[in-house]
Amino acid sequence: MNNPANTTNDAPLPVIALDALCFVGHELVRPECVLATLAGAIHTADWRGGVASTMPNGTSMLIRGALPAGRPLRPNGIALRRDGSVLLADLGESRGGVFWLLRVAPDGATTLILEDADPAHVDWCEAAYCAGELGRPHLDHAAGRVLRNISSLAFGGPDLRTAYLGCLLGDAIASFRAPVAGHPPFHWHY
Repeated sequence: MNNPANTTNDAPLPVIALDALCFVGHELVRPECVLATLAGAIHTADWRGGVASTMPNGTSMLIRGALPAGRPLRPNGIALRRDGSVLLADLGESRGGVFWLLRVAPDGATTLILEDADPAHVDWCEAAYCAGELGRPHLDHAAGRVLRNISSLAFGGPDLRTAYLGCLLGDAIASFRAPVAGHPPFHWHY
């Protein structure tokens, strides 16, 4: 595999100065799980309720979604699809005892794909989060029926319909056949 980042040169790598950093996007809220496309677009989960997309020309848009029971969407993981829709993983504001996997179309139409949540535990964690009291007791207890504090989402397999769920408290990677396919990540080209 040809990867231009790999080098056989043993010269030390330069340290990047903080004043050399550039910032992309504007007015983002807790941008996590950044994905960059070959064309130069940047997509990130955004706590305003969806995925923020910043195009190479600097224009941005927010693709919003909605959660069951009127809870605010606070995505922590994203995957892009060829049709322009996105898959979002939401762990709840407190990241304890809840997992939602949603498909959000470019027009904002939301389809629930997978849910494992204990509403009482979620309420307890989110109250602690809002009060600034969230701590290890809230995060170290996985209150989902099956899942163990999910932290990431990836798609694989020849048809990109095998979903893999990374977790903070489990001892295995959960996987399932997804009703929609992910998009091949850029690193598959190397």
